[in-house]
Amino acid sequence: MDNETDPEPLSRMQIMGGLLPEFGSTQFVLGTGIRLLREAESFARDKDAIFATLAVGVEKVVKLSLGIMALDAGKAWPTKDIWGHDSARMDAQLRDALRARIEGGGFTPYVRSLLCTVDGDAVWAAVVEALDIYASEGRFYNLDVIGGRTQKRGNPDDAWDRAEHAALAADPSLVQMMQSLDAGFEKALSNAIADSIHRWLAMVTLLGMNGVLGDDWGKKFGADLLPEGATRVAISAACAAD
Repeated sequence: MDNETDPEPLSRMQIMGGLLPEFGSTQFVLGTGIRLLREAESFARDKDAIFATLAVGVEKVVKLSLGIMALDAGKAWPTKDIWGHDSARMDAQLRDALRARIEGGGFTPYVRSLLCTVDGDAVWAAVVEALDIYASEGRFYNLDVIGGRTQKRGNPDDAWDRAEHAALAADPSLVQMMQSLDAGFEKALSNAIADSIHRWLAMVTLLGMNGVLGDDWGKKFGADLLPEGATRVAISAACAAD
């Protein structure tokens, strides 16, 4: 992040009226999105509520994480024009920054394995792309179809389909359920995608609690947003800590 150095520290008003309330808002919005995805009886019916809450929640997490890391590095909080709504780019930037700090030493193999697992998660890659498309313009996709306007990045549903295909590729039991026309298939598929989002959030917050985002606000951020069951998320066998 190309921010000016030696910034003024955050004021009490910025902390009490901005940063701390944003922690609570982010935890609630993203948690709501994950819950809606797990509980949806019909994704086709509920997708806009799911997309909207997930897109806002993920964007808030990456912006808070990058901002906190900037403060920890002695830089200013990034301005709005630096960010936009490009969650996929910001997520990649965040994971690059986390990786650089981990590779600098001083962190446990478990911390490295969490990031490695998310790096290799094709489901998450497709999910964050879909949320990125939805936030940038896809939330108005149907209205633009009515108005005869073609969106540059296409329908966010297509990107979500890629997340579903990645989930199927990762879990043969889901393929079996689909082929046998199991009544629980749609919910099982949604839960697999929700697990991927939960694992990403667990990674960010656990790395925060372990000081990768910084010793001060990074640790509080991680603790405040830590999702239930974070320490029990599955680690990829290829990334297992020694």
